[in-house]
Amino acid sequence: MRRMFTVSGAQFLAEMNGKDLFECREVDIEQKRERGLCGAKCRTGEPCTMRVVIGKRRCRLHGGLSTGARTSDGRARLAESNRRRAEKRRLEIERGRVVLAELDRRIVAGEPLI
Repeated sequence: MRRMFTVSGAQFLAEMNGKDLFECREVDIEQKRERGLCGAKCRTGEPCTMRVVIGKRRCRLHGGLSTGARTSDGRARLAESNRRRAEKRRLEIERGRVVLAELDRRIVAGEPLI
């Protein structure tokens, strides 16, 4: 036979732990404050202000609940994506070095920068 409770699950658990509901809520709020902010870039361009998922670095909306690639095909796609991104970043850094070298050359030669 199923037991029917007249109190909510949180109240029941609080009573079982020997604390009243307010004390349990206070502990939950403190634990939540200890977690950092997500900080992911939102659509507005502002950093996300939601709390991170416990043990993760992002909130549930920005990948904190993600389990990552599970299949070998998914892991291969992920590795290829990371390789492409690293190559793109390397090219951007190299392009920046070339531009800075050209600016340095013009400064030393006394030429206009633009």
